[in-house]
Amino acid sequence: IDDLMASREEIPDEENSARVAAQVVSLLPRNWPPDRPKGVPIDPDVVDAHVAIERADKADESRRLDEESVEALRAGLEVYREALEQARSLADYDRGRHEIKLGPTLIDTLLPETQAARTVARLLQADAFLLAQHNEPDRAIDSCRAILATARSIGDEPTTISQLVRIAIDSFAARTVRRVLGQGEPSDEALAALQDLVLDERDQPRPWYACRG
Repeated sequence: IDDLMASREEIPDEENSARVAAQVVSLLPRNWPPDRPKGVPIDPDVVDAHVAIERADKADESRRLDEESVEALRAGLEVYREALEQARSLADYDRGRHEIKLGPTLIDTLLPETQAARTVARLLQADAFLLAQHNEPDRAIDSCRAILATARSIGDEPTTISQLVRIAIDSFAARTVRRVLGQGEPSDEALAALQDLVLDERDQPRPWYACRG
């Protein structure tokens, strides 16, 4: 395992999307959007960012979001404007590497940064939903690329959990792109940049990375 970890790809700090993702996480609460408290009855009339993202994720891509969901997304993102701006910058990155501290028995290795990448992806997903709603398809596509970059920040981590998280974030990106395309027509340039990244991500040997560990 030491030889395997030593052979991982070295990535300069200025090219490492994992560093940016970790900074975004540091600006957010531990769980964003916050889950409903356990044991507390859910008020069906309360629409927060968590509910709004779920609605957008499940809705027909060609249908506009309801005003309650739009306002909940706007309010949820406004509070964390600094985190969102940094998260958007991930669209300029195409690779990353989180540092892993191996546990004494390996199976007990914790992956806090890797797991937290989901939170960054959710923030960007909410951003893309809102931009698409407001007829800004190119900016929404940029946020979709940033979601993919968040997945790619996991890089070649040699654990099954790591690569499952990467695949899950890839899935966030795919669902988000479908809604953006259902709401408007991005420019050819924006679509070409997205396509290049999607095709490259498709060809990454994620199962092989997982099985090496």
